[in-house]
Amino acid sequence: MPQAHRAPLLNVDIPIDLPIAMPDKTEPLVIIIDNKNQIYIQKSLTPFAKLGNCLMTITHRNPQTSLYIRADRKIAYGNVMKITYMLDIICRIYYY
Repeated sequence: MPQAHRAPLLNVDIPIDLPIAMPDKTEPLVIIIDNKNQIYIQKSLTPFAKLGNCLMTITHRNPQTSLYIRADRKIAYGNVMKITYMLDIICRIYYY
Protein backbone atom coordinates (compact mmCIF):
# COMPACT_ATOMS: atom_id res chain seq x y z
CA MET A 1 0.00 0.00 0.00
CA PRO A 2 1.54 3.35 -1.02
CA GLN A 3 2.15 5.92 1.67
CA ALA A 4 0.41 9.28 1.50
CA HIS A 5 2.70 12.25 1.08
CA ARG A 6 2.07 15.27 3.23
CA ALA A 7 2.93 18.83 2.39
CA PRO A 8 5.46 20.31 4.82
CA LEU A 9 4.07 22.81 7.28
CA LEU A 10 5.28 26.33 6.80
CA ASN A 11 6.84 27.48 10.04
CA VAL A 12 8.64 30.77 9.77
CA ASP A 13 9.55 32.78 12.84
CA ILE A 14 9.67 36.16 11.15
CA PRO A 15 6.72 38.31 12.21
CA ILE A 16 4.97 40.27 9.46
CA ASP A 17 1.89 42.47 9.47
CA LEU A 18 -0.38 41.07 6.76
CA PRO A 19 -3.16 43.21 5.30
CA ILE A 20 -6.69 42.18 6.13
CA ALA A 21 -8.62 41.12 3.05
CA MET A 22 -11.85 43.05 2.72
CA PRO A 23 -14.71 40.88 1.54
CA ASP A 24 -16.48 41.97 -1.60
CA LYS A 25 -19.86 43.13 -0.35
CA THR A 26 -21.32 43.71 -3.78
CA GLU A 27 -23.48 41.00 -5.18
CA PRO A 28 -22.58 39.96 -8.72
CA LEU A 29 -24.97 41.13 -11.41
CA VAL A 30 -26.65 38.25 -13.21
CA ILE A 31 -28.19 38.73 -16.63
CA ILE A 32 -30.50 35.86 -17.52
CA ILE A 33 -32.01 34.93 -20.89
CA ASP A 34 -34.80 32.40 -20.46
CA ASN A 35 -36.10 29.91 -23.01
CA LYS A 36 -38.54 32.55 -24.37
CA ASN A 37 -35.72 35.05 -25.06
CA GLN A 38 -36.84 37.21 -22.16
CA ILE A 39 -34.03 39.08 -20.43
CA TYR A 40 -33.78 39.55 -16.69
CA ILE A 41 -31.37 41.60 -14.63
CA GLN A 42 -31.26 39.64 -11.39
CA LYS A 43 -34.95 38.69 -11.17
CA SER A 44 -36.35 41.77 -12.87
CA LEU A 45 -37.72 41.40 -16.40
CA THR A 46 -35.96 43.96 -18.61
CA PRO A 47 -36.87 44.67 -22.24
CA PHE A 48 -33.86 44.55 -24.59
CA ALA A 49 -34.51 48.19 -25.55
CA LYS A 50 -33.92 49.27 -21.93
CA LEU A 51 -31.10 46.84 -21.15
CA GLY A 52 -28.27 49.18 -22.20
CA ASN A 53 -29.46 52.05 -20.00
CA CYS A 54 -29.96 49.73 -17.02
CA LEU A 55 -26.49 48.23 -17.40
CA MET A 56 -24.86 51.66 -17.83
CA THR A 57 -26.53 52.91 -14.65
CA ILE A 58 -25.53 49.87 -12.61
CA THR A 59 -21.94 49.68 -13.83
CA HIS A 60 -21.43 53.44 -13.62
CA ARG A 61 -22.51 53.36 -9.96
CA ASN A 62 -20.06 50.54 -9.22
CA PRO A 63 -17.38 49.92 -11.88
CA GLN A 64 -16.18 46.84 -9.97
CA THR A 65 -19.49 45.03 -10.47
CA SER A 66 -19.03 41.42 -11.53
CA LEU A 67 -21.32 40.43 -14.39
CA TYR A 68 -22.54 36.97 -15.27
CA ILE A 69 -24.67 35.98 -18.23
CA ARG A 70 -26.80 32.86 -17.90
CA ALA A 71 -28.77 31.66 -20.89
CA ASP A 72 -31.07 28.76 -21.51
CA ARG A 73 -29.41 26.14 -23.68
CA LYS A 74 -32.12 26.54 -26.33
CA ILE A 75 -31.27 30.20 -26.92
CA ALA A 76 -29.38 31.06 -30.10
CA TYR A 77 -25.77 32.00 -29.38
CA GLY A 78 -26.25 35.24 -31.31
CA ASN A 79 -28.72 36.46 -28.67
CA VAL A 80 -26.11 36.01 -25.97
CA MET A 81 -23.54 37.77 -28.15
CA LYS A 82 -25.83 40.81 -28.51
CA ILE A 83 -25.66 41.29 -24.74
CA THR A 84 -21.92 40.64 -24.66
CA TYR A 85 -21.42 43.22 -27.44
CA MET A 86 -23.56 45.73 -25.54
CA LEU A 87 -21.43 45.21 -22.41
CA ASP A 88 -18.29 45.70 -24.48
CA ILE A 89 -19.59 49.05 -25.78
CA ILE A 90 -20.53 50.18 -22.27
CA CYS A 91 -17.03 49.32 -21.04
CA ARG A 92 -15.45 51.25 -23.90
CA ILE A 93 -17.60 54.32 -23.18
CA TYR A 94 -16.93 54.45 -19.45
CA TYR A 95 -13.59 52.78 -18.85
CA TYR A 96 -11.30 53.28 -21.85
